Amino acid sequence: MGSLRDLLILIVVTVVSAALVAAGYVGLLVAAGLIPTADLTSAALRYWVGDVIGIIVVTPFLLMLWMRGSGLRISREALLQISAIAAAQTIVFGYAEEKQLQLFYVVFLPIIWLAVRTGIEGASIGILITQVGLILGLQLVPGGTRDIIAFQTLMLILAITGLVVGQVVTERQCTEVQLRLHQVSLARVARFGSVGEFAAALAHELNQPLMAAGTMRGWSRTPCAEATPHRTWRPISPRKQSHRSNAPQPCYSVCGRWCGLAAAIAWRARSITLSGELLTYASLISIG
Repeated sequence: MGSLRDLLILIVVTVVSAALVAAGYVGLLVAAGLIPTADLTSAALRYWVGDVIGIIVVTPFLLMLWMRGSGLRISREALLQISAIAAAQTIVFGYAEEKQLQLFYVVFLPIIWLAVRTGIEGASIGILITQVGLILGLQLVPGGTRDIIAFQTLMLILAITGLVVGQVVTERQCTEVQLRLHQVSLARVARFGSVGEFAAALAHELNQPLMAAGTMRGWSRTPCAEATPHRTWRPISPRKQSHRSNAPQPCYSVCGRWCGLAAAIAWRARSITLSGELLTYASLISIG
């Protein structure tokens, strides 16, 4: 069941369909003379309550197993909750028969505990265990003539209450998970948006220095031409070129250093962008 609306639809359809089936079945028994006409209402009510409880208790549990697709894991808290259900039913059937219906509301406590902690899954399991315990208690615990319809009605109220509370808790948990994922996605988009703006500004700031430094570096490595006032340009002689190649080249070294530093900064910004780290100015200049 994906929502509270689906659960309410299941409950309404179950109530209506079980009423139609109970009325038709008991009507056929009355028409056949197997049940007196005076017992028509009580018999129909008894059949209706039994059918509704069977569907409300078993169907959510089977749907949960089918949608889960894996086995159930029993934790320590689950064992405590099951023990609480057993203790509550022991309290109910341990007292005198006239107080059993009054103490039946003690069984609500572990079911609400399961519903609040584990949602619809835990509530459906707890309701099924409670129903089995109720049947065993009515069959095994000695007593006089118990009002079975009263027990069934209380069990029906318990099942509907536990399932509704569990479904509300499950929807709240799903909403919190979706909200958390949405916040993470928004933070990621904002982070990469700021990184994109920083990268654009960085590219703009480094473009001109890199071009100028690259040009100066190329000039420093290319043999220069020498000119005189009365003659055209001519290449530098091998002797002068050898002499100049042995001389220190401060322009080349400075340009190479700044080009390397600018390339390292750009590479650092790219690495931070890909890794998703926090981009700060200190992280960029730390390589210098």
